[in-house]
Amino acid sequence: MHKRVRKQHEEDTSETKPLSGADAMGSVKDLYQTYFRDLCLHVQASFGSGPPDPEDVAQDTFSKFAELQNTDHIQYPRAFLWRMANNIVISWKRREKSHLNHVTEEKHTHIENIVDVLTAERVLLGKEALSMVRTSLKKMPKFRRRVLLLNRLHNLSAAEISRRMNVPVTTVKTNIYRAMEDLEADLDQLDQQ
Repeated sequence: MHKRVRKQHEEDTSETKPLSGADAMGSVKDLYQTYFRDLCLHVQASFGSGPPDPEDVAQDTFSKFAELQNTDHIQYPRAFLWRMANNIVISWKRREKSHLNHVTEEKHTHIENIVDVLTAERVLLGKEALSMVRTSLKKMPKFRRRVLLLNRLHNLSAAEISRRMNVPVTTVKTNIYRAMEDLEADLDQLDQQ
């Protein structure tokens, strides 16, 4: 175990000589070929396998590095790339957290708006529609009602219902379709009243 730690430390400190200028560092292509895989492993070890994906972070790192106007001040390119990658991941995580907070806030606002719109009339119409659905379900043949409830209430697919009830899938699909037609027709009657 100590040998592995020592080897990793030697790799981490392999840039002991300062380099000067972009010529001494070599091209971005050379840096990419030398450090890409190690940078991916560093990101994965530091932040996990994603998101963001370690390879995407490494790619972004080299892309941003290539955009730099002046690299003369960079003495340790490996350390510079590692720091850039860390910053990219941290920025990404901050954006995600901010986005999540915004989405959560939007949902709360939307729910508050829905609650504000609930009037006595809307509640009464909802109760009438629910009553009509109950009546429509009671009028349906028992098999059709059961298939519809398994599909819509228990989220079972037609194939799952078919296996469970030992009937062809087409029979299940036909009964779901007809049940929905029955419900729609009954609800249309309610709308016309």
